[in-house]
Amino acid sequence: MKIVFRNQTDREIASYLYERFAAGLRQYARNCWKMDEDETMELLYDTIYGFIENYSSQPFASENKVNKLLWTIFRNKLRDRYRRKKRNDEIALETSFDENNPEHQGKVAVDPSVSADIMMSPDDDRNNPLLVELEKILSGLEDWQRQLLICRAHGIAYSTIAQLTKEDEKNLKVYYGRLKKRLKKQLAEFLSPSEPARRKT
Repeated sequence: MKIVFRNQTDREIASYLYERFAAGLRQYARNCWKMDEDETMELLYDTIYGFIENYSSQPFASENKVNKLLWTIFRNKLRDRYRRKKRNDEIALETSFDENNPEHQGKVAVDPSVSADIMMSPDDDRNNPLLVELEKILSGLEDWQRQLLICRAHGIAYSTIAQLTKEDEKNLKVYYGRLKKRLKKQLAEFLSPSEPARRKT
Protein backbone atom coordinates (compact mmCIF):
# COMPACT_ATOMS: atom_id res chain seq x y z
CA MET A 1 0.00 0.00 0.00
CA LYS A 2 1.34 3.42 -0.99
CA ILE A 3 2.29 5.67 1.96
CA VAL A 4 1.83 9.46 1.66
CA PHE A 5 2.58 11.81 4.57
CA ARG A 6 2.13 15.18 2.86
CA ASN A 7 -1.30 15.94 4.32
CA GLN A 8 -0.42 14.91 7.86
CA THR A 9 1.01 16.98 10.72
CA ASP A 10 4.46 16.23 12.13
CA ARG A 11 2.82 14.89 15.26
CA GLU A 12 0.62 12.48 13.28
CA ILE A 13 3.62 11.23 11.29
CA ALA A 14 5.72 10.80 14.43
CA SER A 15 2.91 8.87 16.12
CA TYR A 16 2.57 6.55 13.10
CA LEU A 17 6.32 5.90 12.86
CA TYR A 18 6.64 5.28 16.59
CA GLU A 19 3.72 2.85 16.76
CA ARG A 20 4.79 0.88 13.68
CA PHE A 21 8.57 0.74 14.05
CA ALA A 22 9.81 1.86 17.48
CA ALA A 23 9.73 -1.55 19.19
CA GLY A 24 12.15 -3.17 16.74
CA LEU A 25 14.49 -0.19 16.69
CA ARG A 26 14.60 -0.01 20.50
CA GLN A 27 15.30 -3.74 20.83
CA TYR A 28 18.10 -3.52 18.28
CA ALA A 29 19.78 -0.58 20.04
CA ARG A 30 19.58 -2.22 23.48
CA ASN A 31 20.52 -5.77 22.52
CA CYS A 32 23.07 -5.25 19.75
CA TRP A 33 24.62 -1.92 20.77
CA LYS A 34 24.04 -2.05 24.57
CA MET A 35 22.44 1.40 24.59
CA ASP A 36 20.63 2.38 27.75
CA GLU A 37 16.97 3.42 27.60
CA ASP A 38 17.68 7.17 27.65
CA GLU A 39 20.21 6.96 24.82
CA THR A 40 17.92 4.70 22.81
CA MET A 41 14.94 7.02 23.10
CA GLU A 42 17.05 10.06 22.23
CA LEU A 43 18.32 8.37 19.06
CA LEU A 44 14.84 7.13 18.23
CA TYR A 45 13.31 10.61 18.39
CA ASP A 46 16.24 12.04 16.41
CA THR A 47 15.58 9.37 13.79
CA ILE A 48 11.84 9.98 13.59
CA TYR A 49 12.10 13.76 13.36
CA GLY A 50 15.04 13.50 10.97
CA PHE A 51 12.81 11.38 8.76
CA ILE A 52 9.97 13.92 9.02
CA GLU A 53 12.25 16.84 8.18
CA ASN A 54 13.92 15.23 5.17
CA TYR A 55 11.54 12.64 3.72
CA SER A 56 7.92 13.23 4.76
CA SER A 57 7.14 15.23 1.62
CA GLN A 58 7.79 12.27 -0.68
CA PRO A 59 5.50 9.29 -1.33
CA PHE A 60 6.61 5.73 -0.55
CA ALA A 61 5.66 2.68 -2.56
CA SER A 62 4.97 0.63 0.57
CA GLU A 63 5.34 0.54 4.33
CA ASN A 64 8.38 -1.67 3.81
CA LYS A 65 10.11 1.21 2.00
CA VAL A 66 9.43 3.48 4.98
CA ASN A 67 10.75 0.77 7.30
CA LYS A 68 14.01 0.36 5.36
CA LEU A 69 14.70 4.09 5.27
CA LEU A 70 13.97 4.47 8.97
CA TRP A 71 16.33 1.60 9.80
CA THR A 72 19.06 3.15 7.63
CA ILE A 73 18.77 6.48 9.44
CA PHE A 74 18.72 4.79 12.86
CA ARG A 75 21.76 2.60 12.16
CA ASN A 76 23.74 5.60 10.92
CA LYS A 77 22.93 7.50 14.10
CA LEU A 78 23.93 4.49 16.21
CA ARG A 79 27.27 4.23 14.42
CA ASP A 80 27.90 7.98 14.81
CA ARG A 81 27.08 7.80 18.53
CA TYR A 82 29.35 4.79 18.99
CA ARG A 83 32.27 6.47 17.17
CA ARG A 84 31.90 9.62 19.26
CA LYS A 85 31.80 7.56 22.45
CA LYS A 86 34.88 5.61 21.41
CA ARG A 87 36.80 8.81 20.62
CA ASN A 88 35.82 10.29 23.99
CA ASP A 89 36.91 7.09 25.77
CA GLU A 90 40.27 7.18 23.97
CA ILE A 91 40.80 10.83 24.90
CA ALA A 92 39.97 10.06 28.53
CA LEU A 93 42.38 7.13 28.57
CA GLU A 94 45.17 9.16 26.99
CA THR A 95 44.59 11.97 29.49
CA SER A 96 44.83 9.59 32.45
CA PHE A 97 47.79 7.70 31.00
CA ASP A 98 50.91 8.54 33.05
CA GLU A 99 53.79 8.81 30.58
CA ASN A 100 56.27 9.33 33.45
CA ASN A 101 55.49 5.92 34.91
CA PRO A 102 58.25 3.48 33.78
CA GLU A 103 55.66 0.71 33.48
CA HIS A 104 53.84 2.75 30.83
CA GLN A 105 56.84 3.55 28.63
CA GLY A 106 56.34 2.36 25.07
CA LYS A 107 52.79 1.18 25.74
CA VAL A 108 49.52 2.47 24.30
CA ALA A 109 46.30 3.01 26.24
CA VAL A 110 43.73 0.24 25.83
CA ASP A 111 40.25 1.00 24.50
CA PRO A 112 37.78 -1.08 26.58
CA SER A 113 34.87 -0.45 24.21
CA VAL A 114 36.24 -2.63 21.41
CA SER A 115 34.50 -5.74 22.77
CA ALA A 116 31.14 -4.23 21.73
CA ASP A 117 32.17 -4.52 18.07
CA ILE A 118 33.56 -8.06 17.79
CA MET A 119 32.73 -11.57 18.88
CA MET A 120 36.18 -12.50 20.22
CA SER A 121 37.15 -12.61 23.89
CA PRO A 122 38.46 -9.34 25.38
CA ASP A 123 42.26 -9.12 25.38
CA ASP A 124 43.95 -7.03 28.07
CA ASP A 125 46.95 -6.51 25.78
CA ARG A 126 44.88 -5.09 22.92
CA ASN A 127 46.31 -1.73 21.82
CA ASN A 128 45.42 1.06 19.47
CA PRO A 129 47.14 -0.29 16.33
CA LEU A 130 44.97 -3.40 16.62
CA LEU A 131 41.88 -1.24 17.09
CA VAL A 132 42.73 0.55 13.86
CA GLU A 133 43.04 -2.77 12.08
CA LEU A 134 39.76 -4.03 13.55
CA GLU A 135 37.95 -0.90 12.44
CA LYS A 136 39.44 -1.29 8.97
CA ILE A 137 38.24 -4.91 8.74
CA LEU A 138 34.76 -4.13 10.07
CA SER A 139 34.33 -1.10 7.82
CA GLY A 140 34.87 -3.40 4.85
CA LEU A 141 31.79 -5.44 5.77
CA GLU A 142 28.23 -4.76 4.70
CA ASP A 143 25.80 -3.36 7.29
CA TRP A 144 23.99 -6.67 7.75
CA GLN A 145 27.31 -8.50 8.25
CA ARG A 146 28.33 -6.11 11.03
CA GLN A 147 24.90 -6.50 12.61
CA LEU A 148 25.24 -10.29 12.47
CA LEU A 149 28.65 -10.25 14.18
CA ILE A 150 27.64 -7.76 16.87
CA CYS A 151 24.32 -9.43 17.64
CA ARG A 152 25.82 -12.92 17.88
CA ALA A 153 28.56 -11.51 20.14
CA HIS A 154 25.79 -10.60 22.58
CA GLY A 155 23.88 -13.86 22.22
CA ILE A 156 21.00 -12.52 20.12
CA ALA A 157 18.97 -15.34 18.52
CA TYR A 158 19.27 -15.93 14.78
CA SER A 159 15.49 -15.51 14.45
CA THR A 160 15.75 -11.96 15.82
CA ILE A 161 18.78 -11.15 13.66
CA ALA A 162 16.86 -12.39 10.61
CA GLN A 163 14.13 -9.83 11.32
CA LEU A 164 16.70 -7.05 11.72
CA THR A 165 18.77 -7.86 8.65
CA LYS A 166 16.00 -9.23 6.39
CA GLU A 167 18.25 -12.24 5.69
CA ASP A 168 17.15 -15.88 5.84
CA GLU A 169 17.65 -17.35 9.32
CA LYS A 170 19.21 -20.59 8.03
CA ASN A 171 21.67 -18.71 5.84
CA LEU A 172 22.70 -16.46 8.74
CA LYS A 173 24.15 -19.44 10.61
CA VAL A 174 26.38 -20.24 7.63
CA TYR A 175 27.30 -16.58 7.10
CA TYR A 176 28.25 -16.18 10.76
CA GLY A 177 30.63 -19.13 10.65
CA ARG A 178 32.30 -17.77 7.53
CA LEU A 179 32.56 -14.22 8.87
CA LYS A 180 33.99 -15.39 12.18
CA LYS A 181 36.60 -17.53 10.41
CA ARG A 182 37.46 -14.66 8.06
CA LEU A 183 37.86 -12.15 10.89
CA LYS A 184 40.05 -14.48 12.94
CA LYS A 185 42.27 -15.13 9.91
CA GLN A 186 42.69 -11.44 9.17
CA LEU A 187 43.53 -10.66 12.78
CA ALA A 188 46.01 -13.53 12.93
CA GLU A 189 47.72 -12.29 9.77
CA PHE A 190 47.92 -8.79 11.22
CA LEU A 191 49.36 -9.96 14.53
CA SER A 192 51.80 -12.51 13.06
CA PRO A 193 52.49 -11.59 9.42
CA SER A 194 55.61 -13.77 9.23
CA GLU A 195 54.05 -16.85 10.85
CA PRO A 196 53.03 -18.61 7.55
CA ALA A 197 56.63 -18.36 6.35
CA ARG A 198 57.93 -19.97 9.54
CA ARG A 199 55.50 -22.89 9.15
CA LYS A 200 56.80 -23.63 5.63
CA THR A 201 60.38 -24.06 6.79
